[in-house]
Amino acid sequence: MGMYDDIIDFSMKCPNCGATVSEFQSKDGPCILAGLSFKDVDNFYSYCPDCHAWIEINYADDRKKRTLRDYEITYEQPDKKGD
Repeated sequence: MGMYDDIIDFSMKCPNCGATVSEFQSKDGPCILAGLSFKDVDNFYSYCPDCHAWIEINYADDRKKRTLRDYEITYEQPDKKGD
């Protein structure tokens, strides 16, 4: 059985029967049973507890169109020797 992470801040109505679905998982994170926000992953999924429909949610942005300008760059200046 593979590892996964739980999506902790998301629930929705099942598109098939309308029941509340809230136990979503993802394999886009570190897969250590961590609790992640849906904003931290591109794909997450669950089964409806009532009708057993498979629900999968994928981030719609096309990764291939990303450029470096779409990312925030941060850095830390190294300590100067002798200070």
